[in-house]
Amino acid sequence: MKQPSWKNPDTEKTSAEELLQELQRTQEAEKKLEKDLEEFSTPDWATVRMNISPAAIPRETVDAELIASAIFKVFKSRLDVAKTVQSLPPDVQAKVSPKDAIHAAMLKGDIVRFKGGWIAYGEAQQITPIRTFGFGEQTLFASVTGTTNEAIYVCKRLATELWHVVGIDRKWAELEDLVEAVSYKTSTIVDLAAPMMELVAQPVQEFLSDLCSDGGAARHMGNFDSWSSRHNFFPRAVPYCQEVELCISLFDETSGAQEECEIDLLLHSRPDANRSRVKVLTELESPKHNEVIWQLAKKLESFHSA
Repeated sequence: MKQPSWKNPDTEKTSAEELLQELQRTQEAEKKLEKDLEEFSTPDWATVRMNISPAAIPRETVDAELIASAIFKVFKSRLDVAKTVQSLPPDVQAKVSPKDAIHAAMLKGDIVRFKGGWIAYGEAQQITPIRTFGFGEQTLFASVTGTTNEAIYVCKRLATELWHVVGIDRKWAELEDLVEAVSYKTSTIVDLAAPMMELVAQPVQEFLSDLCSDGGAARHMGNFDSWSSRHNFFPRAVPYCQEVELCISLFDETSGAQEECEIDLLLHSRPDANRSRVKVLTELESPKHNEVIWQLAKKLESFHSA
């Protein structure tokens, strides 16, 4: 006869408590990492570009004059006339009015661009400046002095506002299925824990060190060589890294479709040369961007301290 299986309620209770504690520890670790990433990286700018179905915005029926008025009311932004009509002949560009610029862009299938303005974002109504944004036949894009989420908000608000201009109230939830692809660019200021020169191969670092030594040829570069003999200049040479561009090629094995992406490390300002503070640009949305650059900084930190 099969013996009954007795369960110990105390053991089951302990097991449940342990699982709950482990879940709490995981959630706390995730929150700490998220906070560390936010503190580690200072937002510079973020851009979002959406490829959309032509049905996503009422481009053919919207009134050019009403668009400019509505955009200024919502975003305090103005039409970037020069960028909107850049495909027109120069003599025409100088004479075109904002209303005619929008009309011409929509007729030619060009992008209508706006510049400046701001949004009040999130529960805290944080003020985020807008760099530029606009729409085309199959495009919505926005670039803000902030994060990806704020740029996405501008795109969503722009799309719904265009429908509002033609007298139809549509929610973004009705339009998001018409978004066919989304691309991102994010730029932040970070402390990489080591100068960019650490990314240069050791033989190249040694070459630059020799080149910039007292007897090296770097002293004869530029005008300093001639000035030193005329004006008693005593030039010293210091190498530094201005930009590191890392390229990644993506391709689809089935169709052969290919895309080139970049991670750019740039000198933030001249006084930051040979210091660890740099500007980093990736083609990622802000949270993933911060995570990737955090990983790079940790790699450099461990290598630098070894």
